[in-house]
Amino acid sequence: EDLRGFREEEVKGRHAWDLMPPDSAHLAKMIFEEMLVYKAPTTFKIKLLTKDGREKIAIANNVIITDENNEVKYIIATGIDITEKEFLEEYLIESQRLQSIATLVTGLSHNFNNILVGVVGYAGLLRIKLSSIGHPDTTEILKYVDTIEDSANKASELISHLATFSKKVEFKTE
Repeated sequence: EDLRGFREEEVKGRHAWDLMPPDSAHLAKMIFEEMLVYKAPTTFKIKLLTKDGREKIAIANNVIITDENNEVKYIIATGIDITEKEFLEEYLIESQRLQSIATLVTGLSHNFNNILVGVVGYAGLLRIKLSSIGHPDTTEILKYVDTIEDSANKASELISHLATFSKKVEFKTE
């Protein structure tokens, strides 16, 4: 009653799998059939439905009680609600995944920025060298240098945004 919201009279005489999502109902039926054959206790994780239609996750423990002829007399089923534990585990896994992404982005940003510093630096040196020679195409070539520098600066800004994003992700996951 506490776990699922059903009163005893609402479930009495019904199969447990009548109150489960279809995938869990199939599993419960298979386990029940195996219990009847092997007469061995079982423990498994399963989804249950509450009276208001929400899904809960439980660890089910089932024991078979037999009579003197080894015929099944009772099946005692108990369950422990692990819904919140499962949610917290999923949250932790997602947080760890985001933390890994943030660490990767931070490392890539640092390395990529180092490369861009070289590109911008050599573009600047090329600009200085071109300015000192009297070549007729200098103005046109300097436009190419401008494009290289602009592209490298845009890439640097993008990396900066990624680094900022990864720090926000790190902050949110802690």
